[in-house]
Amino acid sequence: MKRQSVGLESKVVKLEGDNFEMGFQYGQKCRASIRNCIRLNYSVTKFYSNLTREQCVNQVRSSLPLLEREVPNLYDEMRGMAQGARIGLEDIAALNFHGRDLAGGCTMVHIDRSLCEGNRSITGQTVDWTPSLAPYYHVVHRRPRKGAETIQFTLTGVLGLVGKNMHGMSVFMNILLTSEKIAKGVPAYLMLRLAMEEKNIDDALKVLRGKNRASPFNYLISDASGEACNLEASHEHFLPERIKSGYYVHTNHCMNEPMKTGDMYVELSRSDETLRRYARMRNLLGGLTKTKKADLRGLFGLLRDHENHPDSICRHPRENLSPEGRMCTIAAVLSKEREMGIWVAEGNPCSTEPVFYPINS
Repeated sequence: MKRQSVGLESKVVKLEGDNFEMGFQYGQKCRASIRNCIRLNYSVTKFYSNLTREQCVNQVRSSLPLLEREVPNLYDEMRGMAQGARIGLEDIAALNFHGRDLAGGCTMVHIDRSLCEGNRSITGQTVDWTPSLAPYYHVVHRRPRKGAETIQFTLTGVLGLVGKNMHGMSVFMNILLTSEKIAKGVPAYLMLRLAMEEKNIDDALKVLRGKNRASPFNYLISDASGEACNLEASHEHFLPERIKSGYYVHTNHCMNEPMKTGDMYVELSRSDETLRRYARMRNLLGGLTKTKKADLRGLFGLLRDHENHPDSICRHPRENLSPEGRMCTIAAVLSKEREMGIWVAEGNPCSTEPVFYPINS
């Protein structure tokens, strides 16, 4: 495990200013990557949902007035990115909506401070997605003119993925698939970004509850107090679950009613791998005690687990599938209580070492 070095600077995109300015800088600095990422993402969406680019754009276009009204700052950031990348706003918006129709694959975990070395809790996850998009993930460091400074590991052009803010708030995410009809609203990635700009769990829940939500999602939120909360939510439902002690695991199936009744992940992904990853991680964490505690290196070790390979916690692609349908672990990302930054093992964690990316660099 090592701190960020000068050699990794190209993996960090630094943005500052108001939302439009940060978006414009992102579009300019990553123009080719954003364009390529959008093109590949449409191919992946076509594979999973049979939606063409035109159909995706038409769906998103009808939601743009709502986004401008409900999240004007993030709407401005997408507008700035579109101008900087010289691409249509609808394409940027479609990229930020893409997770609502597609199977994910992430394994997330929170370990309470009572089971952690140094009495500081750890929160994190694997980021699992198609290997065709793996080259387009990087770290984004935002210094807004107003609001919280953040550091995130994200897909190029996506405004909100996993990370931490200057107040010590961490937000992690995995995709859920349910039978609930998708409505117009704010997509999960933008909702995550809203949560990450708050100072504590209570403020984040208040913001998330008050928005029209476009898709089902699960967030694992922790703050500087060491407390954590898991949130399963959709357009209709909002199910926060405070994590009192011990450890907590969530994969891609719904665990709380009434969302559990409408869960479609196993059916739509045609596999029970989410159930197996969940059971395996709980089994691995079950060995923790007040004398045998977790640390960052040890938890990264658990995220390297290969039981049920290739659909293991550390996921590897099935070579017999088309490139769009393959799934792998893009990275493992961890956040430690009262540590101002995130640890990222980019690529399969079984073959890479974590690097620390600070907020105040």
